[in-house]
Amino acid sequence: MTTLSKVYTRSYSLFCVAGWCESGTQHSEPWVGQNDSHVFFINDGQGKKFSVWYDLSQNFWEKNIEKRINADPEYFSKAKKDFYEHLPWVMGKNTIETFADFKEFYRHYILWWLPMAIILEVPNIKVPEEIITPQEIMSLENADFSADQFDKIKSRLKGYVYYNNQLYDRVDLQKVLSDNGLVLGGAELSLSKEERKIMKKEFKGMSAFRGKVQGMVRLILQKSQFSEFKEGEILVTEMTSPDFFPVMKKAAAFITDEGGITCHAAIVARELKKPCIIGTQVATTVLKTGDVVEVDADKGRVIMLQSSNK
Repeated sequence: MTTLSKVYTRSYSLFCVAGWCESGTQHSEPWVGQNDSHVFFINDGQGKKFSVWYDLSQNFWEKNIEKRINADPEYFSKAKKDFYEHLPWVMGKNTIETFADFKEFYRHYILWWLPMAIILEVPNIKVPEEIITPQEIMSLENADFSADQFDKIKSRLKGYVYYNNQLYDRVDLQKVLSDNGLVLGGAELSLSKEERKIMKKEFKGMSAFRGKVQGMVRLILQKSQFSEFKEGEILVTEMTSPDFFPVMKKAAAFITDEGGITCHAAIVARELKKPCIIGTQVATTVLKTGDVVEVDADKGRVIMLQSSNK
C-alpha cells in the first residue's frame, strides 16, 4: 500500500491538471532523474480548486531539483533555456487557429511545465477555464460532442479525481485508491478523535514572523469569500497567493496549512510585520470561522480560546 501526502492546493482548470500530470509522469525524468509514479489530484466540486498528492518516499521532485542544481552548474541555465523556448506558445504569442496549432501548443505546454516549476516555483498560470481535457478539445477536430458527452463534462463541476493521466468522478475516489493500492495520508486525514480533541485546543506550525495576537478566525477556502473578511480577523487558509494581499492587509495574523519559510504567506508576513504560522497541516481542518484563538508566532503555537461550535 502506497501512502500519498497532500503537497499543494491550487486553483487551476482541469486543462492545467492534465498538463501538470502528463508533464510529471512522462517528462520529468530529464529534470529530476525519474518520472513520478503517482501524481494524484482531487477536486471537491468547489470551483477550480484541487489538492495535489504525491508519494513523498519517491524523493519528492523539489528535493531532486535542489540536488541537481547543486551538482550541475549548468542545470539552471538549461531550465531557463527550455522555459523561454516554449514560453511563446504558452503565453499565446503564437496564434492558435487550427487543431494542428492546438496540438503544437499543448506539446510546448507540457515540455515547458517542469522548467517553469524549477525557475518560478510553480506560480499561477493563465490557462483555459473550461472543465475539459486537452484530449477532448483535440477530439473536436473530427467530431462534435453529443449531449451525453456535454453532460458528462458538466458533471465535473461536482468534483473529479485525476490520476496517472486518467479522469474519474469524485464519488469514485475510494475505488480509485483501492484499485491502485493507495491511501491518502497526512495529519489532516490520519488524526484520531482524541487527537482532534487535543488539536482543537492547541496545535503547532512554523513561525514565519514573530508576534502574539488574539482574534476571531475567518476561514477562507475560496476567492469568492474574500469580501466576507473583516478588519482584524485571523486569516486561516490552505495557502496564500498574490490575490490574497488585500485580505492579508486587513488580517491581524495568518495561519496556513501549507508552505515553508519562503512561501508567499511568509514573505507577506515579514513585509507587513504580522504574526504568521505556516505549515500547520491541520489549521483548516481544526479551525472554523468564528473561533477565537491566540496566535503565538513566537513559539509557533495556535491556542483555542473560544470555539464557535459550528
